[in-house]
Amino acid sequence: MYRVDGNTGQLSVAAGDINRPNGIACSPDESKLYIVEGGTSPRSILACDVVDGGTRITNKGKLINAGPGTPDGFRCDVDGNLWCGWGMG
Repeated sequence: MYRVDGNTGQLSVAAGDINRPNGIACSPDESKLYIVEGGTSPRSILACDVVDGGTRITNKGKLINAGPGTPDGFRCDVDGNLWCGWGMG
């Protein structure tokens, strides 16, 4: 997963150890980043802390183990609730 600096256009690796990231969402205050890890079985939704003015992510951990399901596409609402499309189980 990559990050593009909006001011300079510089590209950097934000998370090189996530297997096929498929969908991302931010918490309303942009302090958390949620990522569907699509290349694992079962799929997982990961949660990370966003630090250093949005330039790094830390404390990556599994938020949800999807079991036989397939999470795909999600968003956070203004209250911080994570809404996710789900299929195949």
